[in-house]
Amino acid sequence: MKLLKSKKNLISIITVLAILISTLGCNVFAKSSKKITDKQAVEISFKAFYAFDKLFGLGVNGKSIDVEGREYGKISSKIKSDKAFFAYIEKKTSMGKYYSKKYENKIVKFLTVIYESNYYMVVGDPEIGVYDLASAKVKSKKYNGKNVTVTLEGKGDEGKEATTTVVLTYEKNKWVVSNWSELNEGLQMK
Repeated sequence: MKLLKSKKNLISIITVLAILISTLGCNVFAKSSKKITDKQAVEISFKAFYAFDKLFGLGVNGKSIDVEGREYGKISSKIKSDKAFFAYIEKKTSMGKYYSKKYENKIVKFLTVIYESNYYMVVGDPEIGVYDLASAKVKSKKYNGKNVTVTLEGKGDEGKEATTTVVLTYEKNKWVVSNWSELNEGLQMK
């Protein structure tokens, strides 16, 4: 009888531990143990900005409209739903590889207008402080839970030293951009 009670107690303890690990454990382990190298931080930032930059060329060949001083180009007229639109964006830019879903959605929604049942994407040339991210150097890294704030330093306007700050988050077994202060400021996105 004591053996049966011990087994029941053991099963109860294992069940509670399993629940805790499934709800908290994975995040706790990711928060405390995953570190990013300088090389990875630069590479992710470079690829993320390149994917972001592709957004600005999606509407270039179509009809354009002006909304509050910004030019927006028409995206393919075949796109009639948000689901199809986001699938199109992913296919053309691969932003999902480099951005958290929440931040990607925020960026895309901010850069998009729907006019006469058609999707339009902002047109232009986005800029951040560091022009050549591929050769940027990590100036600092500050960890905060599962996030790391990385300040990159490199050549900016007229060859002067410049910095850009990006927040990377470890999710789904990879580092992704979850915030980029210069993108937010440049787009006047809150």
